[in-house]
Amino acid sequence: MTSAVDFRRQSRSVFAALLPVLFMACYYYGIRALLLGAAGAAAAFAADLLGRRFQRPAWREPWDLSGVNTGLMVALLLPASAPYWLVVVGAIFAMLVIRHPFGGYSATLFHPANTAFAFLIICWPSLVTGYPQPMQQLPLGKVDVPLYASPAARLMVGGAERLDWMEILMGSFVGPMGATCVLVLLLCGCFLAFRRAILWQVPLAVFGVVALFAWLMPRTGASTFLSVSLELVSGTLIFSTIFVAALDSGEIHTGLGRWLYGILLGLAIVLFRTMSQIELVTPFAIIIMGTLDHRCDAMGAAIRRVLIRLTGRTGQLTLQLLRQAGGKLAAAGRFCWGKLAQLLQMLVDGKEKP
Repeated sequence: MTSAVDFRRQSRSVFAALLPVLFMACYYYGIRALLLGAAGAAAAFAADLLGRRFQRPAWREPWDLSGVNTGLMVALLLPASAPYWLVVVGAIFAMLVIRHPFGGYSATLFHPANTAFAFLIICWPSLVTGYPQPMQQLPLGKVDVPLYASPAARLMVGGAERLDWMEILMGSFVGPMGATCVLVLLLCGCFLAFRRAILWQVPLAVFGVVALFAWLMPRTGASTFLSVSLELVSGTLIFSTIFVAALDSGEIHTGLGRWLYGILLGLAIVLFRTMSQIELVTPFAIIIMGTLDHRCDAMGAAIRRVLIRLTGRTGQLTLQLLRQAGGKLAAAGRFCWGKLAQLLQMLVDGKEKP
C-alpha cells in the first residue's frame, strides 16, 4: 500500500501531467473542453468532501489533488461533445460509489475514474462513443455537430482509418478528447516515470504485447505500420495505461512482477478486442487486472524458480543479465530525460533574454 506522503506526491505529479493533455483538448475543441474538465474536477472535489464527512476521523487523510485528478480523467476520457451532466455523474459515481465506500484514497480496490468511465460506457454508450471532428470550436451549450465513429469502432468490424504518422502523433483524428494526442501522452508518461509516479515497465509491456499481436494477427487488411499504429492509438489504450494501469499503488514491488502485470494486461486487452463487441475494452481489462495485481510478485517469483530449475545455472545468469540490462535501460532513460530538460530550459532562457 502506498503511504499517505507518497500518495500526495503522486497526486501532484499526475495533476501536472494532466494539464498538458487538457490544454491539447482545448486546442482541438475550444473552451468547451476546459469547461468539461472543470465540471468534472468540481463535481469530484465536492463529492470527495461529502464522502469524507461520513468517514471516521481516524480514517481521514490530509486533502490532496487525487479527487480533482479523478474528475479530470473522467472528462478527458469522454468525447468533447459529451453533455456536462454526464461528466458530473461520472465524477460523483467515481467518488461516492467506488472510492469512499472502499476506504478512500489508495485503499480503493478499483481505480475510481476508470471504473466510472466503464459505468458510463454501459449506461450511455451513444453519448460516450460518438466523437466530433477535431480542430473545430464546439459551442459551449448543446452540441449540434456531426459525430463520427472512432478508429477503435472501425477496427472492431475490420476497417481502418487512413492516417499518416504526423496525424497519429499529433492526435488529429476523432476519439476521446484527451486520449488522441499521442506525442503529449508519451511525454507525460516519461515525466511520470521520471517522478516515479508510475511503473514504467507496465506501459512498455502493454504496448509491446498489443503491437506484437497487431503485427502477427492484424484485424484489418491495411499495411502493417497502419495496423500496429491504429491498435496502439485507438480507444483509450495509451491514456488508460499511463494514467491508470501504471500508477504505483504499492501492490507490486518487484521488476518481474511489474513486467508480468503489464504482459497479462496486454493479453487481456488483445483478447477483449478480438472476442468482444465492445469498442472501448481497455477500462474493463484494467478492472479485471485490478483484482490480480497483488499476486503478480508471487507469480513472478514462481516463474523465476521454475525457469532456474529448468535451465539451471544458465537460466540464473540470463535473469541476472536481464536485470542488469533493465537497470541500464532505466539509467539511460533518466539520462535522456535530464538532457531533454536541460535543452528545454536553455530554450526558455534564450527566449527570456532581451
